[in-house]
Amino acid sequence: TFVAGCAAAQGNNNTGVTGVGWDFSIMPIRVTNNTDGTASAFSILDGARWAAENGAHIVNASFSGGTSASNQSVGRYLKELGALLFWASGNDGAYIEPNRPDYVIVGSTTSSDNRSGFSNYGPAVDVTAPGSSVRSTRRFGSYGNGSGTSYASPIAAGVGAMIYSVNPDFSADDVQDILYKSVDDLGASGRDDFYGRGRVNTHNAVLMAQSYERPTTLPLGFSFEDSSWQSIFSVSAGDVETSSPADAPEGVSVLRLDHDDTIVSERLAGRSLYDDAMFSFALRSEGLETGDSLLVQYLEDPEVAGEDSWATISQIDSRGLSSSSFVRFNQELPDGMQWHGVQLRFVADGSDSSDVWYIDDLSIDLIPESTAPLDQQFESNTIDPVAWHTVTNTEAVYDNDTFAVRLTDNATLRSHEIPLLQFGFVQPYLYFDAWVDGSVSPDDTLVVEVTTIGGDWETLTTLTASELSDSPEFINLDMPIYTWAIDDMEVRFTTDTTGGFYLDNIYLGVEAPSSACSVADIAEPFGELNFFDVSAFLSAFSANEPAADLNGDGQYNFFDVSDYLTQFNAGCP
Repeated sequence: TFVAGCAAAQGNNNTGVTGVGWDFSIMPIRVTNNTDGTASAFSILDGARWAAENGAHIVNASFSGGTSASNQSVGRYLKELGALLFWASGNDGAYIEPNRPDYVIVGSTTSSDNRSGFSNYGPAVDVTAPGSSVRSTRRFGSYGNGSGTSYASPIAAGVGAMIYSVNPDFSADDVQDILYKSVDDLGASGRDDFYGRGRVNTHNAVLMAQSYERPTTLPLGFSFEDSSWQSIFSVSAGDVETSSPADAPEGVSVLRLDHDDTIVSERLAGRSLYDDAMFSFALRSEGLETGDSLLVQYLEDPEVAGEDSWATISQIDSRGLSSSSFVRFNQELPDGMQWHGVQLRFVADGSDSSDVWYIDDLSIDLIPESTAPLDQQFESNTIDPVAWHTVTNTEAVYDNDTFAVRLTDNATLRSHEIPLLQFGFVQPYLYFDAWVDGSVSPDDTLVVEVTTIGGDWETLTTLTASELSDSPEFINLDMPIYTWAIDDMEVRFTTDTTGGFYLDNIYLGVEAPSSACSVADIAEPFGELNFFDVSAFLSAFSANEPAADLNGDGQYNFFDVSDYLTQFNAGCP
């Protein structure tokens, strides 16, 4: 009764006290039958879930022990239902951590805006509220005074409910954002361990809520077919426009950036996707020289990095980019993007106006299920989260004139499940290029494993560094029959090394590897260069088939013929 009165005692009735809100609906949830008022963490969290599932927008738990991972999971679940969880920091005067992003832990202050001596403090505390000598309702119609974070928490929760009352369409992240930004900063400037972000202020919160511009909820996606992209992105430098190349991945229009153009997104609800999310776009370039690049950046949380600090997710230079076809970039969202109000920007860093980047099919969404076959060339200089489940001590690098992945000591590169059953009971193939750097020891190993029909890991081979060189070598591995037609096939590469193993062109599917010995070896019999290859090239050239576009410029001319003859004269390695 005392706790409920702090948040919601009826006001403007000439009776007793008033809560933060005068006309809130109260949903009491019983979580214990113990006479001393104690309750298990499971029961408290179960009560919180029940409240949100039955329409509560604000849920308060005036108990200690609020920093557990279970609380974070429930806080996140409540947010998905549109509710925000508040929890008392505890009354032991103790240091508590860690900070949890998806619910609010409340410390206590005195009437003179000092931290209450009993109030727990530390990184876990998000905000404070009055909790010393609070007057509120008691059972049987009386009133009394009490002290504790159990009373500070419902006062802060009442402010949250007032924010909701301004706009019932607010998300829980919106309410949390307004609550944090409307506090009175106490103690050290900015967030600190004693007051969190500061002491809640109902007046400030309601005023801010009335003019609050909600961040755009994720997921989102654009194909740049019309001007709707301008509702999310604005041009902060240069003159960005759309273009209509013949090879647009989606529709007919793409976004065109050149020289020093920059586009910046509106504020995004970065926590609305939580884990397992990615951004994706298709990219093609024209006219790039060495040193030209496209920066993909996000605005860092000002509480962590200060105001207007941008972190670079990818710096995409001319290496690997094609002027004749779009390259797909899939990038897992970094943890630093998971805050309410994050922004994304693309910055063209070219040397002149002839440097052009075309962007299309842009999305921020959950990582989709993987597909078959697994076919990874790492052309985007990223490790695709759609394809790879576990990535440790592994990075995308540029080596041997190509993008690849480098696995250092105790590295793991493990795929998502690859659904091969759709192809029927046919033999799968696993092949890839592998090489090592000069810092390996001869006995260093790369272990290659796949899952079997029984779900166990089967070692296909253990490659030693002494078997490889510093140039790519083609590795083709036999797949035993008990790995055929599996709908949850996985492949895993692990290392034990003093240096680095490199992998590229990883394929796991049902297409047998080509036995061609050269780019010029395009006709049977494969493995040798002869008249049949020349004849096949000339036929492809006459028909403007992609096989004859050797330099990848989208045109069929003398330069392709010259490139083919150079490759043919070089012979088979």
